[in-house]
Amino acid sequence: MRKERKEKERKMNTTKNRLKSIGYISSALLLLLVMRLFYLQVIMHDYYSHMADNQSGYKINIDCGRGNILDRNYKQLTNKTNERKIIVDRRIFNASEENLNTLMQFSPREEVQSLTNSVRATQELTLLDPTVNWNDPKIIAMRGVFVVDKFIRYDSDQLAPHLLGYLHNDTQEGITGVEASFNHILMGAPYKQRFTLDGKKRIVPSQGSVMVHNEEIRKNLRLTIDHSIQEIAEEALEKENHNGAVVISDVTTGEILALASTPKFNPNKTNQYNNRELINKATSPYSPASIFKIILAIEALEQNLVTLDQVFYCKGVEDGFGCMAHDHEDGEVALTFKEAFASSCNSTFIQLGKQIGGKKIKQRAKSLGLGDFELDGLVKISSALPTGDHLLGRAIGNISMGQGQVETTPVQVNQLIQIIANNGVKKPLYITKDIVDDENNLLEVLAISQQEERVLTSETTNKIQEMMQSVTKEGTGTRVEELGEVTAGKTGTAQRGGNQENNAWFAGYYPIDNPKYAITVFIEAGQSGSRVAVPVFKEIVEKLIQLEF
Repeated sequence: MRKERKEKERKMNTTKNRLKSIGYISSALLLLLVMRLFYLQVIMHDYYSHMADNQSGYKINIDCGRGNILDRNYKQLTNKTNERKIIVDRRIFNASEENLNTLMQFSPREEVQSLTNSVRATQELTLLDPTVNWNDPKIIAMRGVFVVDKFIRYDSDQLAPHLLGYLHNDTQEGITGVEASFNHILMGAPYKQRFTLDGKKRIVPSQGSVMVHNEEIRKNLRLTIDHSIQEIAEEALEKENHNGAVVISDVTTGEILALASTPKFNPNKTNQYNNRELINKATSPYSPASIFKIILAIEALEQNLVTLDQVFYCKGVEDGFGCMAHDHEDGEVALTFKEAFASSCNSTFIQLGKQIGGKKIKQRAKSLGLGDFELDGLVKISSALPTGDHLLGRAIGNISMGQGQVETTPVQVNQLIQIIANNGVKKPLYITKDIVDDENNLLEVLAISQQEERVLTSETTNKIQEMMQSVTKEGTGTRVEELGEVTAGKTGTAQRGGNQENNAWFAGYYPIDNPKYAITVFIEAGQSGSRVAVPVFKEIVEKLIQLEF
């Protein structure tokens, strides 16, 4: 009996042990299964979702992948509009006669016909009816045909195209302007539109399409440009179809508020223009003509070589250079230095130039921003100042009139005007503010060091301001009319080679008391600074006043 009982107990214990082992193994297997499910569904979720997307999803870029360029008030200058397009993937699309005829109901015939000769994997077609959507039954019936809303980088009438620049058609990298200078910041991954396809590569209507955003934060570039002031500058140039440039800056900060160049171009179609039309005139060098007389006046006053009331005599010709500022029927004309500046008398400034000397004129010009120049430490501007024999003898006559070997850009002239309007204190001009995300949160400050520097004495600056005010009140700038009481400036008419018409300049500031804006106007082939450039300046100031800037 005992043996039987012990045998029975042994068998029961063995059974219990086996059951426990089975339980442990089952629990372990269940735990492994749970862990595996957790690994597949949670840890590997993104991977398998991506794999599923690759198998059933089709993604189309709906922008160029670059960050936006914004004005100072966060207003978009790029990617402002979108346009509905047909995208044809030739790797999927069946270019049968039936499908091609169907496509011609939605897009221009010549564009559809070009599909058969295209070497591109995908082709973008114009959509004739913008109300057509991707879920149109005829679109769904064709494989490899999609309708998307693509963001257009530039408007056809793009604001500030020369400043912004344009992109390479294939790489979408910046070629010129801000796009090129800040390409490393603006480059990014495109936003995409995702379609779900069935096994036959047709759109699944029930799944629709979704926008796919990037996880990477997009970097947007904010400029100092004011959208409204830029419009004012461009409209003032385009009103009379002028080819030229306008630069407007904040006197007290050095921020460039407008940088315009005309004629404008469409950055989406740069292949339709020649290189000259794509040149930014605001940063291109030209002879400054009588604008350069400001430099001579400054150097003469700083050296105490002249007073505003000192009398000069103009005979109409000086060292072979003519002066048309006065009527010389009765012989030589006597006029004060202030009057000579207001009337832009060549004879007076040639006499003064010989007294100062070419080397000192050049040194003063360089100290005030002429010659080599950098904008934001990135845009390098080269303009010419005379060297060697061009600083001696009769060449000084050319220098004194801002001709010959003297060249500068509208941006550099505006820097000069900014210094004078800011009482002799230089604030370096700049055009970029910072980098922000899509919510306008600050990511990085870009503005260069704005350490101010006194480059002119207050005494000299006050005298130059008085002389520039005389230009608009009684001199060559009187076409500003009633604005002569609140503006100051200097005209310039630069001779060009051959039979070409003269270039026209006017550079000044507004208002006289506590100046706020430095404004430079350059008109290519404008013939006369007083007759052509001054009215453009007047138009700009009137608009600024009207809009309460």
